[in-house]
Amino acid sequence: MFSICKESHPATGVEHTVSCHFFNRVDKSLVVAGANIIRVFQLVPDIDPASKTKLPDINRSTKMKLECVSHFTLAGNIMSMQSVTLNHSERDALLLSFREAKVSIVQYDLDTHDLKTLSLHYFEEEEMKLGWCNPWQIPIVRVDPLNRCAVLLAYGRQVVVLPFRKGSLIEDPNNKDQVLASYTIPVRNIDAKLDNIIDYISLYCTND
Repeated sequence: MFSICKESHPATGVEHTVSCHFFNRVDKSLVVAGANIIRVFQLVPDIDPASKTKLPDINRSTKMKLECVSHFTLAGNIMSMQSVTLNHSERDALLLSFREAKVSIVQYDLDTHDLKTLSLHYFEEEEMKLGWCNPWQIPIVRVDPLNRCAVLLAYGRQVVVLPFRKGSLIEDPNNKDQVLASYTIPVRNIDAKLDNIIDYISLYCTND
């Protein structure tokens, strides 16, 4: 069985992209994902290694290039990817959705130089599927522009909201969870005519 399912070459295609502060709050990175592979690119000076040009001598006219600085392999194929700025965090986190309405929130760990999992969520209950035996809908995740919450479209008919903590740690020092308890809204409760949503987006400065 292993010889049949063995992956001979890692995925090279790009299906999802996001620009965020992946490593720190100073530099932005380009994060791309395809299949189960995440690659992180940064702009670096395009300098000949044999030249005598030093980094302090680089100015705005210096030619830049995109360089892959990190590479991560996951256990499953990524269906959707977004970035979020969590409360009191030194860098942005990635929201990754997988089949069967699974969501993982990961962040770069400076100590291990790897991804660490901040939160895991799954919504595989039969009542969530509403009778679907083999759901084909892609679990799409979107983040509120003000980073107040993330929204997952599960099975095309369920809206799952993941609120993010925005208060100070001084108010509740014993609770350091960045993601609060999720809740589900059937799309029929929003509008009786809504069904099988294909895509959606969060609008800026909205309260509903």
